[in-house]
Amino acid sequence: MNIPALVAASASAVIILYYLVTNSPWLTKGIPTASLKVDSETVMVLSDLHIDANPMDLGIIGSLARINGVNTLVIAGDLFNYRIRIRDELELGVMVRYAVERLGLSRVKARLTVLYLMSSSSHDPEVHGNHRVSVMKVNNVTVVAMQGAVRLSYPDCIGSVYITHGDYAVKDGVLAGLLSFISLKLLNYPLFEVMLRRILNVNDHDWVISGHTHVPVFNSELKVANPGSWVKALVMKPHFGYVTIRCSNGELKVSLGSVRGNNAY
Repeated sequence: MNIPALVAASASAVIILYYLVTNSPWLTKGIPTASLKVDSETVMVLSDLHIDANPMDLGIIGSLARINGVNTLVIAGDLFNYRIRIRDELELGVMVRYAVERLGLSRVKARLTVLYLMSSSSHDPEVHGNHRVSVMKVNNVTVVAMQGAVRLSYPDCIGSVYITHGDYAVKDGVLAGLLSFISLKLLNYPLFEVMLRRILNVNDHDWVISGHTHVPVFNSELKVANPGSWVKALVMKPHFGYVTIRCSNGELKVSLGSVRGNNAY
């Protein structure tokens, strides 16, 4: 028996386990979850846009919303790249107005509701004090900024859609990305998203959509999806993805698309 190798492997396993445990907020606190009934035909979900470090023309997002008849847009965290501490909702409003213009959302003629699920880890603004929910109006766009998760449900559809950034499962984005990438490559299994299903304790009919990992995921059997990122991070290339949600004949219809070509399932 190779004792040094066994000791090294055991030590590595302990370090990895410790790092996972200390980066798992859900072990010590629950995920605050808001519920919302939607009557719009199509909901679109984006994540990890990192607009203040993203040189591309993001006005295409407004075009996507208009083309798909979207009345509810969910940004599942990391709208902004840099985590800065802001004093109040007025400063948050300035950032939100910049984002609305940058994404071309004010050019969407119909009224648009944007649910901005702010990251609580290394990106997005940190609002001073006990911030929970902020509601802001920019022209025809109503932005609701909050942390945690949101549960969307259609009046005539079986099941709900839970959307969250994902940092409540694994706080460190690099670690979350590695966990997702390795499990998909080696096992063809979306381990990170399935973890979120367990943490959120959802029903079999429910979907879970998240971001954070920068890895696009779609699995209709497990009912999980991740639109991926709109910027390059380390070795991960941007997917420029978006998830659409519809209710058809009483069933949730979820698909993953990309501005490089619609890859709906």
